Amino acid sequence: MALCDYEVTAVGNGRLARDELLKADLNIDIVLSSYYMPEMDGLDLLLFMQGHENLKRIPFIMMSANDDQERRAQCIQNGAQEYLIKPLRLQNIQDEIT
Repeated sequence: MALCDYEVTAVGNGRLARDELLKADLNIDIVLSSYYMPEMDGLDLLLFMQGHENLKRIPFIMMSANDDQERRAQCIQNGAQEYLIKPLRLQNIQDEIT
């Protein structure tokens, strides 16, 4: 497995993620979000992004330790490209996205 040269912006909660996304000078290629976060959960962040023309074009991957199929379907129906179950394991991720 080769290491990639990604620039990552990590934040501590959903509200801070929203604020980073709204910065006009950022070029964000993908959002990886936990479902459960303080101040603004992942579903609220996803719905926020879907309501903004520029942000809804950014691929969104939801992550959660909760394997509830209804929650997974809700996220996908609201615009998430994928719903990954934590803990993340490389083989599982490769299987999900290929």
